[in-house]
Amino acid sequence: MTLSFPPVCLIVLVGASGSGKSTWAKKHFLASQIVSSDQCREMVVDNAASQSANEDAFALFHQWIALRLKNRRLTVADSTALKPGARDRLIELAKTARVPVHIVAFDVPLDEAIRRDALRTERCVGERVVTRHRATLEQALRELPKDTRLSGVHVLTSEQMDSATVQRTPGALTAPTFDIIGDVHGCLSELKMLLDKIGYSADSTHSEGRVPVFVGDLADRGPDSPGVLRFVCDLVARDKALFVPGNHDDKLFRMLTGGKVQRTHGLDITEEQLLGMPEKERERLTLDVLAYLAPQPVHLVLADGKLAVAHAGIRDDMLGQSSDFITRFTRFGDVRGFAPDGMPIRHDWAADRENGADGALICYGHTPQDEIRFVNNTVNLDGGCVFGGFLAALRFPERELVTVPAERVYAQKRAGGSSEP
Repeated sequence: MTLSFPPVCLIVLVGASGSGKSTWAKKHFLASQIVSSDQCREMVVDNAASQSANEDAFALFHQWIALRLKNRRLTVADSTALKPGARDRLIELAKTARVPVHIVAFDVPLDEAIRRDALRTERCVGERVVTRHRATLEQALRELPKDTRLSGVHVLTSEQMDSATVQRTPGALTAPTFDIIGDVHGCLSELKMLLDKIGYSADSTHSEGRVPVFVGDLADRGPDSPGVLRFVCDLVARDKALFVPGNHDDKLFRMLTGGKVQRTHGLDITEEQLLGMPEKERERLTLDVLAYLAPQPVHLVLADGKLAVAHAGIRDDMLGQSSDFITRFTRFGDVRGFAPDGMPIRHDWAADRENGADGALICYGHTPQDEIRFVNNTVNLDGGCVFGGFLAALRFPERELVTVPAERVYAQKRAGGSSEP
């Protein structure tokens, strides 16, 4: 049994004392990802078993979780969480941070929980408490599947606790073949036509195990940005696609988390399309975008180093590295000043690449091109579909280019042909 969680979410453990929740969590998650009510009691009064410190301990428990979610970190809430009120408080914290909630409930028999509790040296709560917890768990197990606020409910028996695995590394990263897709910008119809042309089925899987890799800028300017976001979210959530965020994506993420951003360069159109959705669908899409797309790395190195993908490109010395400068480079390119109209002046980093033949094939997008060209073992796959051009994909390792024309012109380029801020 494999439990899959998005890169950013709140995982709430539900179970009786002695059910093995904490042991299971420590096996599958980093210590920094686990926020434990026992640990909070110990931090407050130096005693993890002190029930008199519950009020202050849970104030710390909730504040700690809120801060991790604010900083978009996967968080495991380790308490009994048996009563609806306890879960409600945690769900509200996740809702405020726009983070999905997954429940992991531990369906351990009463006699086993009592035995495990008796063996604990640090905090034994006793048979009566465990029995009460088990009775409350029975009610929780009936309630949890009906709670529409939850993104997932996983119930583990004693046997499953020992054998269950948690999916941490996307299997898509290790696929042998990829299809790198240029800037979509809300052109859902063209995206589906392109995948169909490459040989993907109706559920967007490929008989040869190929994996689509999106170079970013999924939304803005085009006719159906919510549809594209939904489509790619579902693929990434199913571990059927990879994605690196572009500058338009980053701005969208900031808007969805309440950041102050200007609704320009097509973001106003995306916002209008989102507001036109039914409220529950919009909220679910927002959660999924922030959970599955926002945390993705700014560049990918695939195929044992033979392939690299970044939205606006990346230099060889940056591959595998992380910094604010590299993030800006991958989102905007090699910007070296600004023109009087405010548009960036970009240096052609690809033309300066040395020994490209000996390095990874670098695939990127960001700047629309009338024709796809390879330059020093790099390729810009932005065919300007939203401006009436074409949507492009590069099959790797075949290096075969596949394109579909835009159905129509959805947006106008700026004077001089420049289109990106």
